[in-house]
Amino acid sequence: MVGIKRKGGHRINYFFSLSGRTMTVRPTVLEDFKTLVKEQQLGEDNIIIKEDKEYIKKISDLVSLPSASTGVCAQAPDSGLCFGYFERYFYNFRKGRCEIFIYGGCLGNQNNFLTEKECLQRWVCAQAPDSGLCFGYFERYFYNFRKGRCEIFIYGGCLGNQNNFLTEKECLQRCLPY
Repeated sequence: MVGIKRKGGHRINYFFSLSGRTMTVRPTVLEDFKTLVKEQQLGEDNIIIKEDKEYIKKISDLVSLPSASTGVCAQAPDSGLCFGYFERYFYNFRKGRCEIFIYGGCLGNQNNFLTEKECLQRWVCAQAPDSGLCFGYFERYFYNFRKGRCEIFIYGGCLGNQNNFLTEKECLQRCLPY
């Protein structure tokens, strides 16, 4: 039996897991577990008993994966079908930044990163071109995620974002897989 205390936003969440090597549980162990859950004021309706080892496989067979044309970074955050509570990052395509969401621990989609840094590194190529705040005139390349190719833009010489490459070759090497 494992009890995990996690802080999420302005509340504290408790998660309890009863695990074993077989799919059967002695009635006394299950009753003790139910008592523990009730003592935490969670209620017996929060207990889910997985009767079948193939549970996750059966559910995953029902989940359709998005097509490549959808683009991973355009996918909405997906907590998956499990009931864990893990803070992860996803790329918010509309806002052009990485944000936190709660992942359940299984399934979901590929727009799911352990750290904000990992998320940002992946989504450099999805950022819109940013000329920056300076007034220089430098031809640079950015990856146009919607069109799937590198294009020229004018960079002012300072600030901007990381979707900014000196050559088309450099742009393609970094971003073409996306």
